[in-house]
Amino acid sequence: MIKLGHYTVGQAFAGLRQPAAPVDRLLEGAALLLLIATWVLALLLKSDEIGSIGTFFKQVGVQTTVMLALGASANLPAKSFRFPVRITQYNVRAQLFLAVRLVRVLNVVCGIIFLGMQLHLLPVVLGGTFLLIACGGGYIYLSRRYR
Repeated sequence: MIKLGHYTVGQAFAGLRQPAAPVDRLLEGAALLLLIATWVLALLLKSDEIGSIGTFFKQVGVQTTVMLALGASANLPAKSFRFPVRITQYNVRAQLFLAVRLVRVLNVVCGIIFLGMQLHLLPVVLGGTFLLIACGGGYIYLSRRYR
């Protein structure tokens, strides 16, 4: 269950799913490219400055797990989400759209953060962390606006 708030959908909308728009496919493709780039870097830079081979592959394994979980959760039905506003028949589609888009954007941002960690670029990691916070705040603002 993706917990973004306290409210769930009723039984009438429990099976509702958000179809993927072309922008959603672009976000999924960008997340996949970031994952592939991180794997290629892990294979090319097999060791870090300490010399242990496993640190890169542990990080890439965690990244793969996180990105697969986020990618799969974007295709879940509405009953799998908890929303920050009360769900009615008038706002259920807009709230589901916002939640699914948030999950796909978070997938890309997590890919950016992990790639920055792989390259040891602290500004990229900090910028990605700021993007995570901004995405969460933007989602809360939009969900309150379209309730």
